[in-house]
Amino acid sequence: RIKKVFCEFLDPQQPCRDLILYPHIGWGKSYLSTLITLYLTTCVTMMRDPHKFLGLNPATNLVQLLISYSLKKSSELLLEPYMQILGASPFFEKVHTKEGMIKAQAEFAESEEITKIYYTTASPTSALEFSGNLKIKLASSVQGLLGLSVISAVLSELAFFIDAGKSSEYILRMYNDTKSRIESRMHGNYFGRSILDSSPNTLDSAIDDFIVNEAHKDPKNYIVEGSMWKWEPEDYDMTHTFSVFIGGRGNP
Repeated sequence: RIKKVFCEFLDPQQPCRDLILYPHIGWGKSYLSTLITLYLTTCVTMMRDPHKFLGLNPATNLVQLLISYSLKKSSELLLEPYMQILGASPFFEKVHTKEGMIKAQAEFAESEEITKIYYTTASPTSALEFSGNLKIKLASSVQGLLGLSVISAVLSELAFFIDAGKSSEYILRMYNDTKSRIESRMHGNYFGRSILDSSPNTLDSAIDDFIVNEAHKDPKNYIVEGSMWKWEPEDYDMTHTFSVFIGGRGNP
């Protein structure tokens, strides 16, 4: 199912730019988000001139955002699995110092073929920096988006925001601000993508209400939803079922 959604969402013939992951807990949302982010990283990094291709100022920092309710949670849910994949792949080579990365960047820019991609955690302003100056940044607030040229973003486990005292309206604003920032820089470009990872909570939540009642109306949204028994029916006896009212419009 991870491979199927990956391929369909990233199909160049489709209009999808925003992935909404709304299935049950344990579906593999964070794993899929990590794989898509890394795919976009690889494509943009391997471009000869990504700024020219994307129509951006050469001085612009190209950024991919990993967002959750705290920087620590962003790191745990998204950055750490991402780095585990990097560390396991011979195609990515870690550079340990900022000076070493500057040298690697120069060699990368002059090379006629790409046999490996360099990255470092020694950047003073980003969690990761890649050949070609693409950066991975962590964020946990609307203010963290200011001034960034965002290529792609993942907003993960939004229920944690509510547990941390943020309103569902704040979450929806953060999601919309992130998408607006991507659109303003990328103008619908294939590589401009957002991923919303949110396990179902309650329809009294603005973000849940948006996903259930509004998101389907936009062809740019690719939506994944459904219970465990939808995705793994062989594990459940579906001969005896009953309906449950899950709330909404002020009713619990």
